[in-house]
Amino acid sequence: MLKYALAKLLMIVVNVIMQTGIIALGIKLLVKTDFGISFMNYILIVFCLGLIFTSLSVVIGVLANNVLTSNYIAFLVWTISCLLAGLYFPLDGASKWWERASLLMPQRWGVK
Repeated sequence: MLKYALAKLLMIVVNVIMQTGIIALGIKLLVKTDFGISFMNYILIVFCLGLIFTSLSVVIGVLANNVLTSNYIAFLVWTISCLLAGLYFPLDGASKWWERASLLMPQRWGVK
């Protein structure tokens, strides 16, 4: 069981490294835009969020035993957590409990 979990973890890390590398290369060569933060910080945020989403997909995939279902569920959870984190709209006018609840979402940590 430990070997199975380590193999899945290694697969996740390698997959996210490749995806982040392709994104970084594409942005450097094609986009050339200013994100308001350093490029390395941006790529670190992309890498960490990729780790979270891919880990969520793999865990749900192991539990659901179906790739398509796991991706749908992971995307649904990810979209709702982005909503709660305040990525679709600013939380400046939100109530205090919403701002505190948004700090439970990893996306909010990246934005802050």
